[in-house]
Amino acid sequence: MSEKTKNVLKIAGYSLILIFISFFGSMDSKEYYLSLNLPKGAPPPLVFPIVWSVLYALMIVATCLIEVKVKDSLSKKDAISYYFTQLMVNALWPYLFFMFKVPLLAFVWLVLLLVLVILTFIKFYNLYKLSGYMLIPYILWIIYAGYINLFVVILN
Repeated sequence: MSEKTKNVLKIAGYSLILIFISFFGSMDSKEYYLSLNLPKGAPPPLVFPIVWSVLYALMIVATCLIEVKVKDSLSKKDAISYYFTQLMVNALWPYLFFMFKVPLLAFVWLVLLLVLVILTFIKFYNLYKLSGYMLIPYILWIIYAGYINLFVVILN
């Protein structure tokens, strides 16, 4: 199998994994979200799928660049393992917040996610700077989500 074919398969695999995670993380949460006392600056529900689509696209490209551009397989494997760890933590947050309705635990989980994404950013940045830069919007969104989540705890 050629290197180009392997890279295409990896890109497809990463894309499918994110689609799978986003499918299970996108439960019908609009009603619950709108029933909460939300802080100033909280976006309408329509914003979330748009933002997450952009963030997932950036994550896929960043990860694929690591796969394609980085030759050191040990460093690459380490960075990709951080990526998948944070992705699993990310996938569980909507269940904590929306399904189980435990916003305090969801906030703590979000702090853990932020730490993991920052560590992933560092790993990616050290291997291929553009991949690291592509995670910055994700970090900023998690901080913003943390603000909303924290104030949901305080206001409700």
